[in-house]
Amino acid sequence: MDRKGKLFAYDLRSNKYFWAAPKDVAFIEDYYKLDDRDEGQYIVEIEMAKLESKFAAIHRRILETGQIPKEPEEKGLLLYFISLLSVRNPMVRSSFEESMKDLVRLTTYQAAAHEKVPKPSDYMDEDTLAKMGLTKESDVRDLFEKGLIKVEIKNFYQVETMIKGAKTVYDLLQRRSWYLLLAPRSESDSFITSDNPVVLMSTAKASSPFPPGFAMTDTRVLLPLSRRMLLIGHFDGIREEVFEASPKEIYFYNLFQVSYAFRQVYSPSRTAQIYTREKTPRPFGEYFSQAI
Repeated sequence: MDRKGKLFAYDLRSNKYFWAAPKDVAFIEDYYKLDDRDEGQYIVEIEMAKLESKFAAIHRRILETGQIPKEPEEKGLLLYFISLLSVRNPMVRSSFEESMKDLVRLTTYQAAAHEKVPKPSDYMDEDTLAKMGLTKESDVRDLFEKGLIKVEIKNFYQVETMIKGAKTVYDLLQRRSWYLLLAPRSESDSFITSDNPVVLMSTAKASSPFPPGFAMTDTRVLLPLSRRMLLIGHFDGIREEVFEASPKEIYFYNLFQVSYAFRQVYSPSRTAQIYTREKTPRPFGEYFSQAI
């Protein structure tokens, strides 16, 4: 990072580059708040803060030593950290929320089709229907389409699902072997990251209609730990734990961070290189205006 510890970021929605401190782009307030109760709303926040302090200490040791932890407890914490990152990011949260909303709408539509849900005309007079843009024939589907019914997924349900999902991913990550890929001390040959940093990359030779899963052996788990370190989990039988990355490998893995980003991509500099779809390297500061 330059500019006094700031990241050079790109927002996919606003189509803008900007400099930002990590704490300003990698933080969501009350992420673990339990909104189904009056007391103990922040119990998960408190426990996660304790865990994250342990994660931070392990992360620092990896950066200082250039080695993956061998002690079982530390390695277990590292893998749990990866599992949490894979399920608590904005992309997974948004996808889960939209899926649940779609499920509620579909269930309501099916109930309405079997006349188990009253029509608006059953409890509204004609004037009220007209003010809402409805008719006597309108049903619950029209209420959804006009935004008169909104589905809200409570945060406690998101948190519960996230913790269960992290446990499943953690169990699968333990089956993998891990190694570090080290980049040279060069601004142009640096790893980048995104708001969806844990990437599950398929290594299958044949294409599949299904997305890769954590239990699939022809996959690699990618997580940038710094501008110089990329952690890779695999089933390839590679025993060595540290490798020097070639420029081509760095550009290739950077492309995956761009491809899997939900809204924002982060780079330590303007000049970090990324492969385009045509495998031509371009600097991060020019990439989104020329490559996509």
